[in-house]
Amino acid sequence: MGTQAGTFITELAAKHRVIVIGGLAVIAHGYNRPTKDADVWLDPLESPMSWADAVQSTCDLFADLSIHTLPGWRRIEGTDVATAAEEVGMVRVMGLDCPLDIIVTKLNTGRDKDLDDSRHLESVIRQRYRQLLPNASLEAVKQMFDRFLDWEVCDVALSNPDSAVRQYTMDCLRDMAAEGDPFAQALLEEREIPYSNP
Repeated sequence: MGTQAGTFITELAAKHRVIVIGGLAVIAHGYNRPTKDADVWLDPLESPMSWADAVQSTCDLFADLSIHTLPGWRRIEGTDVATAAEEVGMVRVMGLDCPLDIIVTKLNTGRDKDLDDSRHLESVIRQRYRQLLPNASLEAVKQMFDRFLDWEVCDVALSNPDSAVRQYTMDCLRDMAAEGDPFAQALLEEREIPYSNP
Protein backbone atom coordinates (compact mmCIF):
# COMPACT_ATOMS: atom_id res chain seq x y z
CA MET A 1 0.00 0.00 0.00
CA GLY A 2 1.31 3.48 -0.87
CA THR A 3 1.56 6.63 1.17
CA GLN A 4 -1.74 7.59 2.78
CA ALA A 5 -3.64 10.30 0.95
CA GLY A 6 -4.08 12.09 4.29
CA THR A 7 -0.32 12.37 4.73
CA PHE A 8 0.02 13.84 1.23
CA ILE A 9 -2.82 16.32 1.87
CA THR A 10 -1.19 17.40 5.17
CA GLU A 11 2.09 18.12 3.37
CA LEU A 12 0.33 20.05 0.60
CA ALA A 13 -1.71 22.02 3.16
CA ALA A 14 1.44 22.94 5.12
CA LYS A 15 2.38 25.40 2.35
CA HIS A 16 -0.83 26.06 0.43
CA ARG A 17 -4.53 26.62 1.02
CA VAL A 18 -6.28 23.27 0.58
CA ILE A 19 -9.91 22.30 1.17
CA VAL A 20 -11.21 18.73 1.32
CA ILE A 21 -14.12 18.46 -1.11
CA GLY A 22 -16.06 15.77 -2.93
CA GLY A 23 -17.17 12.53 -1.34
CA LEU A 24 -15.18 12.91 1.89
CA ALA A 25 -16.52 16.42 2.46
CA VAL A 26 -20.15 15.65 1.74
CA ILE A 27 -19.99 12.48 3.84
CA ALA A 28 -18.65 14.59 6.73
CA HIS A 29 -21.68 16.87 6.26
CA GLY A 30 -24.24 14.07 6.34
CA TYR A 31 -24.69 13.28 2.64
CA ASN A 32 -24.37 9.52 2.32
CA ARG A 33 -22.69 8.41 -0.88
CA PRO A 34 -19.85 6.01 -1.64
CA THR A 35 -16.46 7.32 -2.70
CA LYS A 36 -13.43 5.55 -4.15
CA ASP A 37 -11.08 8.50 -4.18
CA ALA A 38 -10.21 11.63 -2.25
CA ASP A 39 -10.73 15.13 -3.63
CA VAL A 40 -9.08 18.36 -2.54
CA TRP A 41 -9.23 21.86 -3.90
CA LEU A 42 -5.87 23.59 -4.13
CA ASP A 43 -5.87 27.37 -4.26
CA PRO A 44 -5.30 28.43 -7.91
CA LEU A 45 -2.15 30.44 -6.97
CA GLU A 46 -0.60 33.03 -9.30
CA SER A 47 -0.53 30.93 -12.47
CA PRO A 48 -1.20 27.40 -13.72
CA MET A 49 2.56 26.75 -13.61
CA SER A 50 2.87 27.77 -9.94
CA TRP A 51 -0.14 25.54 -9.19
CA ALA A 52 1.57 22.67 -11.03
CA ASP A 53 4.84 23.32 -9.17
CA ALA A 54 2.98 23.06 -5.83
CA VAL A 55 1.54 19.67 -6.82
CA GLN A 56 4.84 18.39 -8.27
CA SER A 57 6.98 19.52 -5.31
CA THR A 58 4.64 17.75 -2.89
CA CYS A 59 4.73 14.58 -5.03
CA ASP A 60 8.52 14.75 -4.98
CA LEU A 61 8.48 14.35 -1.17
CA PHE A 62 7.19 10.78 -1.53
CA ALA A 63 8.35 7.71 -3.43
CA ASP A 64 6.47 6.21 -6.37
CA LEU A 65 3.90 8.97 -6.94
CA SER A 66 2.83 10.09 -10.39
CA ILE A 67 0.51 12.77 -11.78
CA HIS A 68 -2.22 11.95 -14.33
CA THR A 69 -4.87 13.76 -16.33
CA LEU A 70 -7.93 13.12 -18.45
CA PRO A 71 -8.73 11.66 -20.89
CA GLY A 72 -7.74 8.20 -19.75
CA TRP A 73 -5.73 9.24 -16.70
CA ARG A 74 -2.56 9.43 -18.78
CA ARG A 75 0.67 10.19 -16.92
CA ILE A 76 2.00 13.75 -17.17
CA GLU A 77 4.80 15.90 -15.79
CA GLY A 78 6.35 19.34 -16.14
CA THR A 79 4.40 21.89 -18.16
CA ASP A 80 1.74 19.27 -18.97
CA VAL A 81 0.60 19.50 -15.32
CA ALA A 82 0.03 23.24 -15.76
CA THR A 83 -1.82 22.60 -19.02
CA ALA A 84 -4.07 20.04 -17.29
CA ALA A 85 -4.81 22.52 -14.50
CA GLU A 86 -5.81 25.13 -17.06
CA GLU A 87 -7.70 22.94 -19.53
CA VAL A 88 -9.15 20.10 -17.42
CA GLY A 89 -9.31 21.81 -14.02
CA MET A 90 -7.81 18.88 -12.14
CA VAL A 91 -5.06 16.28 -11.92
CA ARG A 92 -4.94 12.89 -10.21
CA VAL A 93 -2.07 11.73 -7.99
CA MET A 94 -1.54 7.96 -8.22
CA GLY A 95 0.57 5.76 -5.95
CA LEU A 96 -1.22 6.74 -2.73
CA ASP A 97 -3.49 4.38 -0.78
CA CYS A 98 -6.36 5.79 -2.89
CA PRO A 99 -6.43 8.07 -5.94
CA LEU A 100 -6.26 11.76 -4.99
CA ASP A 101 -7.87 14.31 -7.31
CA ILE A 102 -6.40 17.79 -6.89
CA ILE A 103 -8.83 20.27 -8.30
CA VAL A 104 -8.74 23.89 -9.37
CA THR A 105 -12.54 23.97 -9.62
CA LYS A 106 -15.17 21.29 -8.98
CA LEU A 107 -17.58 22.81 -11.48
CA ASN A 108 -15.48 22.28 -14.61
CA THR A 109 -14.88 18.54 -14.24
CA GLY A 110 -18.08 17.68 -16.13
CA ARG A 111 -19.00 14.92 -13.70
CA ASP A 112 -22.57 14.82 -12.35
CA LYS A 113 -21.41 13.67 -8.91
CA ASP A 114 -19.13 16.73 -8.66
CA LEU A 115 -22.05 19.04 -9.44
CA ASP A 116 -24.19 17.20 -6.87
CA ASP A 117 -21.40 17.50 -4.28
CA SER A 118 -21.04 21.22 -4.95
CA ARG A 119 -24.77 21.79 -4.65
CA HIS A 120 -24.95 19.85 -1.39
CA LEU A 121 -22.02 21.73 0.16
CA GLU A 122 -23.52 25.06 -0.91
CA SER A 123 -26.81 24.12 0.75
CA VAL A 124 -24.95 23.21 3.97
CA ILE A 125 -23.16 26.58 3.90
CA ARG A 126 -26.38 28.49 3.24
CA GLN A 127 -28.13 26.73 6.13
CA ARG A 128 -25.27 27.59 8.50
CA TYR A 129 -25.21 31.20 7.29
CA ARG A 130 -28.99 31.49 7.84
CA GLN A 131 -28.31 30.78 11.50
CA LEU A 132 -25.30 33.11 11.87
CA LEU A 133 -25.86 36.13 9.62
CA PRO A 134 -28.87 37.74 11.33
CA ASN A 135 -26.75 38.45 14.46
CA ALA A 136 -23.19 38.45 13.12
CA SER A 137 -20.78 41.35 13.55
CA LEU A 138 -19.54 43.23 10.48
CA GLU A 139 -16.13 41.53 10.77
CA ALA A 140 -17.75 38.07 10.95
CA VAL A 141 -19.95 38.89 7.93
CA LYS A 142 -16.90 39.96 5.92
CA GLN A 143 -15.14 36.70 6.79
CA MET A 144 -18.19 34.63 5.83
CA PHE A 145 -18.66 36.53 2.55
CA ASP A 146 -14.97 35.95 1.73
CA ARG A 147 -15.65 32.20 1.98
CA PHE A 148 -19.01 32.03 0.20
CA LEU A 149 -21.32 34.66 -1.25
CA ASP A 150 -24.46 34.58 -3.35
CA TRP A 151 -27.73 36.50 -3.49
CA GLU A 152 -29.44 34.16 -0.99
CA VAL A 153 -26.73 34.78 1.60
CA CYS A 154 -27.08 38.53 1.03
CA ASP A 155 -30.83 38.30 1.45
CA VAL A 156 -30.34 36.79 4.91
CA ALA A 157 -27.66 39.34 5.88
CA LEU A 158 -30.06 42.19 5.09
CA SER A 159 -32.07 41.13 8.17
CA ASN A 160 -29.12 41.94 10.46
CA PRO A 161 -29.98 44.90 12.74
CA ASP A 162 -26.48 46.42 12.34
CA SER A 163 -26.67 49.16 9.70
CA ALA A 164 -22.98 48.65 8.82
CA VAL A 165 -23.69 44.99 8.00
CA ARG A 166 -26.66 45.95 5.86
CA GLN A 167 -24.62 48.61 4.04
CA TYR A 168 -21.77 46.17 3.40
CA THR A 169 -24.29 43.64 2.09
CA MET A 170 -25.83 46.24 -0.21
CA ASP A 171 -22.35 47.06 -1.55
CA CYS A 172 -21.80 43.36 -2.27
CA LEU A 173 -25.17 43.14 -4.01
CA ARG A 174 -24.29 46.15 -6.17
CA ASP A 175 -21.01 44.48 -7.18
CA MET A 176 -22.84 41.24 -8.01
CA ALA A 177 -25.51 43.08 -10.01
CA ALA A 178 -22.81 44.99 -11.92
CA GLU A 179 -21.36 41.60 -12.89
CA GLY A 180 -24.75 40.55 -14.27
CA ASP A 181 -26.38 38.67 -11.39
CA PRO A 182 -30.14 39.11 -12.01
CA PHE A 183 -31.09 37.94 -8.50
CA ALA A 184 -28.83 40.53 -6.87
CA GLN A 185 -30.41 43.16 -9.14
CA ALA A 186 -33.89 42.03 -8.09
CA LEU A 187 -32.95 42.33 -4.40
CA LEU A 188 -31.58 45.84 -4.97
CA GLU A 189 -34.83 46.83 -6.70
CA GLU A 190 -36.86 45.09 -3.96
CA ARG A 191 -38.55 42.87 -6.54
CA GLU A 192 -39.74 39.36 -5.78
CA ILE A 193 -37.18 36.67 -6.54
CA PRO A 194 -38.81 34.15 -8.88
CA TYR A 195 -36.43 31.33 -7.93
CA SER A 196 -35.10 29.89 -4.73
CA ASN A 197 -32.66 27.07 -3.93
CA PRO A 198 -33.66 24.55 -1.26
